[in-house]
Amino acid sequence: MQTKYDLHFHSNYSDGVASIEDIEEKCLRENIGVVLTDHNEIRGSLKLLERNNIVTIPAIEAGTKEGIELLIYFKNPSELEEFYKKQIEPFRVKRFMVKLKNSAEAMLEAANDMDTFVSLAHPYAFKKKSVDKHTNNPMLNYLYEGIDAVEIFNGSLSRAQNNKALSLKDKLGKKFTLGSDGHEIESLGLINVELKKDYLINDSQTLYDELKANNFARYTVSTKVKKMKTGWIITKNHTKYFFSNGKSVKS
Repeated sequence: MQTKYDLHFHSNYSDGVASIEDIEEKCLRENIGVVLTDHNEIRGSLKLLERNNIVTIPAIEAGTKEGIELLIYFKNPSELEEFYKKQIEPFRVKRFMVKLKNSAEAMLEAANDMDTFVSLAHPYAFKKKSVDKHTNNPMLNYLYEGIDAVEIFNGSLSRAQNNKALSLKDKLGKKFTLGSDGHEIESLGLINVELKKDYLINDSQTLYDELKANNFARYTVSTKVKKMKTGWIITKNHTKYFFSNGKSVKS
C-alpha cells in the first residue's frame, strides 16, 4: 500500500486529462497515493474510492462566489455526497466549472458541521483566488478561524507564492496540506506527504485520521510539475467546458 500521497490532483471528471484508470495504474506502479480534488465535482473521487484499488479519501475542491477555493476532505463518501447536493449543485454557474454562487462562509460552516478537514487552497494564487484580493473583507477572518489547514506548496505556483503560503500557515498556527495540483498524469505524486506510520494503511478512514492529525514524517516538493502544460490544459478544458455547457467533461 501507498505511504506517500499527493493531496491535490484533478481527473478528467473536471479539468484534468487523466482517467481514473490511468491514475490507478501510475499509483500502483510507483507506489504513490492520491486524493482527487476535482473542481466542484465528486464523481471521480467516488469512483476511485468505490473501485478500491488504491487507498484514498473522498474530497473536493470547492469554489466560492468570492473566488477563494477550499480543499475539503471527508471521512466518509456519504457526507461528501450530501455536501455536494446541498452546497455545490444548487449554486453552479452555467458554463463555468470553478465558479459557484455560494459564499465562502456558508461553504465553510457547512463543512465544519460535518467530519471534514478543510484546507485553504493555493492562498496566493492568481486574481480572486488570492487572499490578497480580500484583505478588507470580513469573510477572510472567518475563513482563517474556521479552516484546519493551509496548502503550503502547490505545484502550479512559484516558489515565492508558496513561501508566502507557508508563512501564512505559521502565522495562523494551522496544519498543512500540499499537492501537485496536477492536471496531467506526469505531475501526479511529484509533490506529496509521507505518512509517519510504520505500518501500511489499508483503509480510507485510517488515512483520513492520519491526514486530520497531520501525522506526516516529511513532505516532498518538486519543480518538475509541468506548469506551462498545466496552464494550457486548464485553458483548453475550461474553454471547451464553456462552449459545450459542461458536456466536454467525462459523464
